[in-house]
Amino acid sequence: MAVLKKLAIWFYVATFLLTLTVRGVRADLLSDLQDKINKLQEQITAAHEKQLTLAGQISYMDNQISLTATKISLTEEKLSRVGKNIEIVAEKIASLGEALEKTSEILANRIGWTYKQGRADPLINLVFARNMGDLVSRITYLQVVARHDRDLLEKMTITRQTYSSQKDELTNIKKQQEELRVQLKNYQATLNSQKKSKQALLDTTKNDERRYRTLLSQAQAELDGLRLSTFTGKRHVGRGEVIGLMGSTGFSTGPHLHFGVYSLSENESDSFNYFERSVNPIEVLSSKSIGFEARACDDTPSSTTKTVGGGGLEWPMKDPRVTQCYGHTPWSWMYGAVNFHHGLDFYNFEDLSVRSVEEGEAYFYRGSSSFGNNVRVFHKNGKMTLYLHLQ
Repeated sequence: MAVLKKLAIWFYVATFLLTLTVRGVRADLLSDLQDKINKLQEQITAAHEKQLTLAGQISYMDNQISLTATKISLTEEKLSRVGKNIEIVAEKIASLGEALEKTSEILANRIGWTYKQGRADPLINLVFARNMGDLVSRITYLQVVARHDRDLLEKMTITRQTYSSQKDELTNIKKQQEELRVQLKNYQATLNSQKKSKQALLDTTKNDERRYRTLLSQAQAELDGLRLSTFTGKRHVGRGEVIGLMGSTGFSTGPHLHFGVYSLSENESDSFNYFERSVNPIEVLSSKSIGFEARACDDTPSSTTKTVGGGGLEWPMKDPRVTQCYGHTPWSWMYGAVNFHHGLDFYNFEDLSVRSVEEGEAYFYRGSSSFGNNVRVFHKNGKMTLYLHLQ
């Protein structure tokens, strides 16, 4: 009986410990970091109204950098906490699994012994009993042991279920850990990009307010040219068919074709928004050796040639040179709060022809200036390609 009582107590304690976690560890630190993030987001929203000046833009970018750095700290703290959870739960699972196996063996033997004793000929108990009281005690003992074994077996069943649920919980925690690692990697890449954007702003403007305003107005004119262009007609075009000529105007990166890819179907043509549903063109264009100008994608000081492309679409120009990549670039600060370039800028002065990268329905638009002249081709795969700054 003493052994059985110890086993029962052990199971109570083990089940209780198994339910403990460390989710509350350093909860106040997580709360402080989240509060800091909220305040920085409020400051960024307020600063957005004032970024028409160079000083305002720099302050705005500083707040963005601080916000991303704080998000990194918060994510690292969450990762630390999740790591501790994994260690504790894994240790409990291993310990409880071993104990369950040993205890099950002991309990099986006891239940077998109790069953044999209960099935034994009552005459044997009668023969070996010293008196009637001893006989009654023997029978009562067997009944108590059997009842205690049943109770312990039920508790073991519950504990096994808890053990199984904790294994599922461990799987979920590990999944959460992997998601946090990916999130942390993305935040670190964003922080690096934001710092480069700020440095590019300083290098480009040379702390000159007039130059800053000129570049900013040019970028805004580019966006307005696209938004305010007028639809002039449509027709079906084939893959590689010429749909226009690269214009002779451009902005910070000089005359170029702006090429964009968007997840947009033809029945959504009227709801087109420059900032939504963009896709990195490099992912859908075919593999090709392309020249990149200095600082086209990052702060690389010299031009380079590399093979890019991960899809099957034709390039819209023959042998182009890229002047600005997709995403956060040294020039993307000009797009204000978005701080993101939603396409590829490239040029070819020897062949100005612009071709459709795939068969589709081409919508032609005319802007108030060549800045806004563009063609939007809707393809069967649900993608739309944009060709901007045409003659």
